[in-house]
Amino acid sequence: MNMKISRRQFEQNRAKANRFCPCGKSNLDGKFATEKGFEGQNVGHCHGCAKDFWADSGTIEPIQRYTPIETVNYCSHSWDEIEQTFDTDLESGFAKFLIEVFGEKQAIKAVENYILGNYYGNTIFWQIDRYNNVRAGKVISYLPDGKRDKSLNPKAKRWMHKKGECDLNQCFYGDHLILDNNLPIAVAEGAKAAIIMSLIRP
Repeated sequence: MNMKISRRQFEQNRAKANRFCPCGKSNLDGKFATEKGFEGQNVGHCHGCAKDFWADSGTIEPIQRYTPIETVNYCSHSWDEIEQTFDTDLESGFAKFLIEVFGEKQAIKAVENYILGNYYGNTIFWQIDRYNNVRAGKVISYLPDGKRDKSLNPKAKRWMHKKGECDLNQCFYGDHLILDNNLPIAVAEGAKAAIIMSLIRP
């Protein structure tokens, strides 16, 4: 007795047939093969995640229910880092600029409110959310006249973490001030502008 074996056929242009695999990954590399006749639908086999998504038999994962589980390693910093880098003595170039323009009392107020850090004379703008989670620390160098120090090596440290170690999950700069404040909230172009404007229009 001869049995006819039917083989599944697939769309030739895999990336065009489906831009994404049902597992959520991009299909630009063509790892998800869409079954012929199902262009634009999550039907086929993924060579990347090794899963089948067939329309006519029990799929390993139901198409309409399958959602990718993404593991994200968000950057986080301890408050110990903030305490160790806190610009207590107003030694960073930006702190010196604040003293020059607004006076020492106002400069101290700004440094304390925005929890500015000092990294070898450079300013650390810590991003702290309203729940006091430390999200990131951006390092920028300023001269005492408030202008950026462009003489620095472009490869100098710009974040308090290394690229590749974790994924940035930023928040609005100054977010930690919102909960204990009933004043109107203004959005500025950057951290420097936010601090200066908080002193000009408190």
